[in-house]
Amino acid sequence: MTTGKHHTWSTEDDALLGTDTDIAVGKHIGRSPYAVHDRRKKLGIKPFVSRNPWTPEEDSLLPGSSDAEVAKKTGRVVANVRSRRKHLGIAAPKERRIWTDDELYLLGRDTDSRVAVRTRRSKAAVTQQRIIRGIRRHAADKMKTTPLPAPWTEDEIALVGCRPDGDIAIVVGRGTHEVAALRVALGRPDVSPLFELASQFTGEPMIALAVWYERRRQIPDISIVASAFQIYPADALAYIDRLRAVAAKFDEAMP
Repeated sequence: MTTGKHHTWSTEDDALLGTDTDIAVGKHIGRSPYAVHDRRKKLGIKPFVSRNPWTPEEDSLLPGSSDAEVAKKTGRVVANVRSRRKHLGIAAPKERRIWTDDELYLLGRDTDSRVAVRTRRSKAAVTQQRIIRGIRRHAADKMKTTPLPAPWTEDEIALVGCRPDGDIAIVVGRGTHEVAALRVALGRPDVSPLFELASQFTGEPMIALAVWYERRRQIPDISIVASAFQIYPADALAYIDRLRAVAAKFDEAMP
């Protein structure tokens, strides 16, 4: 693309003249329609006449085919295809790199990671190509083991069950399946009564906290309250202090 009032016209710019309207060509190469018109007239190129408008079927070829492929299938010139692509704002698809014999030779003779670096491809692409061709992975890859997950902390365990597994997974940086497995092992429901009640009584968390205490006869941790009600730890502590006072009276009243 060229810009600027006095920029020299390139061969590529001239090749686009007459393949589309002066306005469309001007947008494509960064010139005014008047400049395009004057250049086209100077070179004796006839104005574009849309005797063969693009059909929806032809437009559908643009996202998945190269300009040369579309030109061949539609019987149009490549410059016209490029102009149409630019007009519709459809980017040309990235061309797939063909694996060379030298690159294929490396598969399985080194780790997928190192082959990826040497071939400037992603590790996933290298692994996929190796598997497709039935090539065994390198011995160094076989010796690699999946690291064991870090042990759960008490604070993390306290969170399990107080919110949906997916939410807890994000907070503790673990997989949702790990959270679900621990929750089942702990015998906790998918979403704790505290969270369910918190979603119903957002205006008064003390109602939910009172029900929590009535069911479990224990004061919840600050992190659980803060997480369930989406409040600051200081506010959570204030609610817990109020709950302790309510619990004391509750216990005195109970036989």
